[in-house]
Order: sequence, then structure tokens, then C-alpha cells
Amino acid sequence: MFGRKQLDVIIIICGSYPDQPAIFIQQYLEQIFAGFTSPRLHLVAYDCRNPEVNQLLAQLATIKNDFIYHCYLTENESAVYTSDEIARLLKEINDAQVSVKH
Repeated sequence: MFGRKQLDVIIIICGSYPDQPAIFIQQYLEQIFAGFTSPRLHLVAYDCRNPEVNQLLAQLATIKNDFIYHCYLTENESAVYTSDEIARLLKEINDAQVSVKH
């Protein structure tokens, strides 16, 4: 499907809104990855000041459990906390703190 060699990861980096409607992109990704365990997608919002792009990439990352959303903004360091990996780490830390208290 993706060539002779099997890909492990595809990284999509966006700094502005795509030229296609979000629903078309989402439907396309759902169709192309249906039934496949790889490649995984890493969706990166890189220094994008348009919140709609960040929302779109975060939404696309929910198509499959192993897709990951990353966010980086030079002007807003707190935006990194919307990234999936950071959110998972914070949840793990919180769960560990709750376990220690009991």
C-alpha cells in the first residue's frame, strides 16, 4: 500500500491550514488506514497561530489510538501541554500521585 517497504511512521507537519476541507482529510485518512496497524501518524502543529489547525490535527490524531498529536508554539510555551505525549505523562504522574496517597 505504501510502497515496497513497510513504513513505521509518517510525520505530517502543518504551520497553516490545509487547502482541503477538514472533513475530506479526515475521511481520507480513515479510509486509507482502515485495517492497518502501521504506519503510525505523528501530526505536528509547528508554530501555527491558527487554533483551527491545532484542533484539526488533534482531531485527526484520534482516528487511531496510536496516532499522536504534537504542538509547538514559540510564543506560547503552555501550548506544548496540549500535545498527546505531554497529556499522557501528566495523567501518569497524577495517577501515580493518587496511588501513593492511598
